[in-house]
Parts: sequence; structure tokens; C-alpha cells
Amino acid sequence: LVENKVKLDFDEATLQEAAAVGERGVDPADFAGREDLRDWCIFTIDSKDAKDLDDAISVKRTDFGYTLGVHIADVSHYVKEGSAIDEEAINRGTSVYFADRVIPMLPEVLSNGACSLNAGTDKLAFSALIELDKEGHITKYDFKKTIINSKVRGVYSEVNEILDGTASEEILNKYAPVMESLMSAKELADILKANSAARGTMELDSGESKFILDENGICIDIMPRVSGEAEQLIEQMMIAANIASAHKLPFLYRVHGTPDPKRVEELVTLLQLVGVPCKEIVKPNPETQDFAAILDRVRGLPCETLVSQRLLRTMEKARYSTEETGHFGLALSDYSHYTSPIRRYPDTSIHRVLSAFVEGMPAEEVRRRYAQFCET
Repeated sequence: LVENKVKLDFDEATLQEAAAVGERGVDPADFAGREDLRDWCIFTIDSKDAKDLDDAISVKRTDFGYTLGVHIADVSHYVKEGSAIDEEAINRGTSVYFADRVIPMLPEVLSNGACSLNAGTDKLAFSALIELDKEGHITKYDFKKTIINSKVRGVYSEVNEILDGTASEEILNKYAPVMESLMSAKELADILKANSAARGTMELDSGESKFILDENGICIDIMPRVSGEAEQLIEQMMIAANIASAHKLPFLYRVHGTPDPKRVEELVTLLQLVGVPCKEIVKPNPETQDFAAILDRVRGLPCETLVSQRLLRTMEKARYSTEETGHFGLALSDYSHYTSPIRRYPDTSIHRVLSAFVEGMPAEEVRRRYAQFCET
């Protein structure tokens, strides 16, 4: 923290402003112009120790396919442009996550309180309402300011037990109010995951580790971080919302460039050394499905982890841009980040631009008002 000059505390002006916003909370006056979704089967799924819950979902089967709701905390309602909170968030840029703590982008009275989509409480949200056909293709979408009330505070480990059939009666009872929505979400996620594989998205084993600390903050163990069915379910729902959010407005896109040819050559050399044929990527501009084919070829081999990690390092780092150049890793031409405004300032910025648009500001005025903002 010290080495990277991460600011640990908030100044008094920011704390006072946040306290006032948090104390006001959700006021009935805020309901005007919002769609009331409090009777929907909406729920969150996060890690057990998460406190900044910025996304919730709902899924309904329809005669034509599915209605997916991705309900994101309406952070831009609370973090007003030019406020002390906003200036502090710009300077921080993101929340910083460590093994045993979070240094939040927003004061905790907002990140864990007013903005967090805690179960059983009325919350202001910015919802992506997406219609998909039975093959998982988006046919229509809309963004609306909403009021929601999450029915269940889901936990990844518990949902994984439900999905693999090992959940206790206690867990099943907890999720009973949203079980139909959860099962529909699993069904839709499987379709979206199959579509993702069909367009060439890679299933990378990044070898990410989870550090186990004792009460004194000393690392006593290192475990592999496992991504189960529940984690992948939420990932697919968020990707769908981020695709829908990539409007043609002054905007921030999440882009992921084509790998540098020199790094591709280094990967080819490694593949030759471990005895894996690699004709698919012996070209200056490989496509996503070329990398996916390599991963399929090494799956189950002793070199799988090595190749997966080297392939990950071959790719460019994803970044934000005002130009939509596509996302190589996801094999998508249009992609943005709309789903984590509590912990990423670019997402808060995207909410601000989208809010102006859905609340009736003409597109030309949005461009005039926010183009410079997005550039900076």
C-alpha cells in the first residue's frame, strides 16, 4: 500500500458529504420516474465476505426465450459530478483489493451502505432489461432507472452446492424465494457460455491464487482460486449487460487488442518446444479462436498450465478507450463496462453518460456534454 502510494483515508469534506448522502439513504422522493421492480425475484451472488454488492440479477423464461435483468447500483445518483465524493473517486480510480482488506473507491457509508444492494432493503438501481431468444441471442434491450429489493443475499459457495446437488435443506430454504429465477439463470448461462465457445472465446486457466492469512495478517497458506458454476453464471450475465451497454455515444469502451506479433512468436517457440503443433497461430494477426484451439489441444496434457499462463501473457492488457476497437479475449466487436460502478470509476462515468441518455437528453446534447469528459 505504501509502496504504491495508495491513499488509505478520506478527507473530512468527502466523509461529511458521504455521511449526509448515506443518512438520507433511499428517499421516496427518489422514486419519481423510476420503474418499480420490487416484486421481481431479484437476488445477488457474491463471495461470502463481500460487502460492496453492486450487481443483482433476475431471469424469467418467456415464450420466446428469456428476460434477463441485470440490476446495478445507481452510484451516479449518489456521486454527483463535481462533488467532493466525485473528485476523490476520480483520484482513486478504483477500489484496491488485498487478501484481507479492501481500500474502497467510495467511503464505506456509500460502498457498503447506501449504494450496496443489500437484501431486504429498497435500493435505487440502473437496470439493463434484456430480451434473448431461446438460442441466447439478444433481440431487444432497454436501460431503466429502477427501484429494487433483493430477495436473497446469495453466496457463490452456496449456489455452487445447489447447482451440484449437495446443498443442505437450510441452503435450499434460503434460496426458495428465488429458486425459479436462479434455475432459469443457470439455463441461460449455459446457453450463453456455449455461444461464447462457438465464437472462439478462450477458457483460460490463469492459475490465480488465494492467500490465506492468520489474525496477524501473516500468510499461512496459498490455495488455488476456483471458479465454479455460480461464478461463471454471474460472469455470463454481466457480459450480456456489458454488450448491451456499448451504445454509440461519447463513451468508454472496454477494449482488448490483438496480441503483439513478437509475443506470438515467443508463444509459438514454446509450443514447438513442448511438442504441440501450432499452425493455427503462425500468422501476424491471430484470431481468438486460434488461441482457443491451442488451449483445446493442450487440455489434459502436463504442459496445460504452462501453455495457458504463457498464452495469457501473450495477450494485450484490456483497457478503457473512447474508440470501440473490439475485445479480443471475448471475441466481441462491441463491449463496455457498466457493471461495477461502486469499485471502478470508468463504470461510474459510463453510468453518468447512460443516465443522461435514458433520462431524455438528446444524443447530440449527450455528445456535446460528455465527449470531453470521456476523453479525460
